[in-house]
Amino acid sequence: MSSTPYLPELLRIMEELRRLGLSEEHDQPLLQRVLSRNLLEGRFFDFSDVRWLVLLGLVESGDGRFKLTDVGDYLLQLSETGDVYPSESQIVAFIECLFSNKGPLRKTLSDFFLLFRISPEGETFRARIADIPFESNERSVGELLVQLSILSTASGWYVVNRAHIEKVQSVRTLARGISREDLEAILRHRREMGEAAERICLKFEKQRLAKMGKAVHAELVEHTSKLDISAGYDISSYDGKSDVLEHDRFIEVKSSASSQLSFYWPRNEIDVARGLRAMYWIYFFRGFRMSGGFQTLVPEMFQDPIRSILDNPRFSIEEETLHVTEVTPA
Repeated sequence: MSSTPYLPELLRIMEELRRLGLSEEHDQPLLQRVLSRNLLEGRFFDFSDVRWLVLLGLVESGDGRFKLTDVGDYLLQLSETGDVYPSESQIVAFIECLFSNKGPLRKTLSDFFLLFRISPEGETFRARIADIPFESNERSVGELLVQLSILSTASGWYVVNRAHIEKVQSVRTLARGISREDLEAILRHRREMGEAAERICLKFEKQRLAKMGKAVHAELVEHTSKLDISAGYDISSYDGKSDVLEHDRFIEVKSSASSQLSFYWPRNEIDVARGLRAMYWIYFFRGFRMSGGFQTLVPEMFQDPIRSILDNPRFSIEEETLHVTEVTPA
C-alpha cells in the first residue's frame, strides 16, 4: 500500500467499475486487464489504487472479486464537472470516508497522526516530513491528505489545515485509547472551565475597581472574548490609576485544576502581548474547580508577561508547544 493514490485516478477506476455494471462482480485478473487499457496523464492504472478504494470503503472485495459499494456509487453521483477531477462535494465525501473508516486504513491514519505535535503557534498540529519513512504507508497517507487539503506542506513540514483540526485531534485521542464520547466530554469540560474562569475574572476585576472607587470603570469592564475570539485576550479592563474611560488593561485568563502554574500560550496571544507590553496581563487561577468556591479564588497576576514570564527563570517554556510550566524547586 506504499504507492500514493491519485484522486482523479481513483474516480476513473470507480467510473470503470460502474460502467462494467454495479450489479456484477469482476474478478481481479479481468479488472486489471480492463483498467490497464486506460491511461490518465501518461500513467497506467496501478492495481494498488483499487486496494485504496477498498480501504476507503468505496469498493467491496471478497474472494478476489470487486464491486462498487453504495457509498462509492453515491460519491460518483456527486460529480459536478462530468470529468475525472473531483468536485468539492466529492472531496468532502472522500474526507468523510477517510475519517470514518474502521479498517486497516484507520490504523495507518492513527499511526500517522500520532507523529504530529502542536505547532509553535499553538494553533494546529505539524510533523516533519523527513521523520516519516519514505517507503511507508504513513507517507502515502500524508500525500493523500495533502491532495484532500487536510494537510499543507511548508518548509519540510506537514501542517494540519485549521478546518480539520478537530478531526485530527479526534483521531489522535482515539488512538491513545480514549472513546469519542470521552473526548467530547474532555473538550466540553475544558471549554466550560475556561468560560467559568473568565466569568470569575470579570467579577474579580469589577470588584477590584469598585474598591478603588472606580464604580463607572467597573461597569465598563468588557468580556472581549465573547465579542472577538481573535483579540488575543479575554477581558478589557482598567488599571484604575486615572479617570480616563479608555481601556488600558487587557487580560488573558488562564486556569488549571492543578496547584502548579501550567498553561498553553498560543503565538497570536504572545504577539498581542508584545505589542501591548505593560498593558497586557495574564491572570492565572490555580486549583480551579467547577464545583464551586469561586468567591475565594484570587488570580495570580502577571503584568507584561513577555518580561515577567518569558524572561523569568521561574518558568520553563517548551518552544515546540508553547507550554508554560512553573519550575518546581528541587
